[in-house]
Amino acid sequence: MIYYNVWFSFNSTADESEELSKVLSFLQNLKKRNLIAGFETRRLEGPERFHVRITFVDDDQFAKPFAEVAKLGVHGGSHGMMIKQVTAFRVSTERE
Repeated sequence: MIYYNVWFSFNSTADESEELSKVLSFLQNLKKRNLIAGFETRRLEGPERFHVRITFVDDDQFAKPFAEVAKLGVHGGSHGMMIKQVTAFRVSTERE
């Protein structure tokens, strides 16, 4: 299993509920298309208000959504809409 962790916040002018809905919609779409195995989200205190942990079964599955985003451009498509209001962004990857 591969875990892709993302910590982030939204810009101060953004509607958190609306923007979080975009994140969840993006991830649900990836799951529906079997591009991720699953995900979980949680709210945090501090500069990074949210944590998303995305699960992949193997390297092949891990590569597919990143290739899709690269093809459309990081600011294109639903990924671009999802990250438009994101700030304080950091990631890490874990393997089990």
